[in-house]
Amino acid sequence: MNPHRLKYFALIGALAVGLGLVLVLREEHRSRPVVPAEPTAGDRAAGDVERGSKATLEVPGPESHELLSVSLQDVRARRPARDWLEEYWGKDWPGVRAELERRHVDLNQLCSIPPWEQVESEFRDKFHMSDEESRGLVDAFEDWTASPTALWLLEKFKSGQALDDWSVAEIESIVIPMNAVLREKGQEYVRLLDQALQRAWGTASMIHAPISTHGAPDGRLQGCFYSMGKGFQGWAVKVGLRNDEFPELVERGREIRDLQAVRDRAVRDYLKTR
Repeated sequence: MNPHRLKYFALIGALAVGLGLVLVLREEHRSRPVVPAEPTAGDRAAGDVERGSKATLEVPGPESHELLSVSLQDVRARRPARDWLEEYWGKDWPGVRAELERRHVDLNQLCSIPPWEQVESEFRDKFHMSDEESRGLVDAFEDWTASPTALWLLEKFKSGQALDDWSVAEIESIVIPMNAVLREKGQEYVRLLDQALQRAWGTASMIHAPISTHGAPDGRLQGCFYSMGKGFQGWAVKVGLRNDEFPELVERGREIRDLQAVRDRAVRDYLKTR
């Protein structure tokens, strides 16, 4: 036989054998049961509370609706809230305790609180107005309802005039453009307010303390036109804004109130014609 033909048939045979081997291995893989891998030492430790689990306990956060993640490996370090607070406030603790008890704060709750230096940076990154808080403030600036009724209008403006559907529709046509401006100005105010809270972090207008800032003795937030408090990792922070430190916000708030007054005066003028 021709040597070239022999090489050709040999190549075809090798390809056939290789293909058969692939099919056999694939079938074996399909039929082989999956066996869970043996857990590593790290996996076993993660499931062993005595050795320090990485699982978390969900604990209500102070002065907010956030949740705190407390590592189970710190369970042995948990102490009653009163211990942390007394250690932090020192001689001021009796006055702080009285205020917290008045607010029904549970001073016997067990807490594990890391050092402030370990949480401050992350806390600051999270210290922003929530979407819900922002919407609530914008709604307050607009001070209107989505679907006003005759009864709602009469109660808001303390009017004794009877209003029909046509009158309600006319009032809506008066206030809709003004309310659109109020919402726009309110949203801009909220944006600037959030920036101002970040700028006031770490200043004399900020209080931080374990568990709660209620009862802080120095009164440093008195006279603030706005303050916001939040909790994170066992710490509570409240930041206040003062008129002399943020005059732009004060002026914008005044503009919004003036526009509210103009809108409401237009509605009252309309009601006088009924």
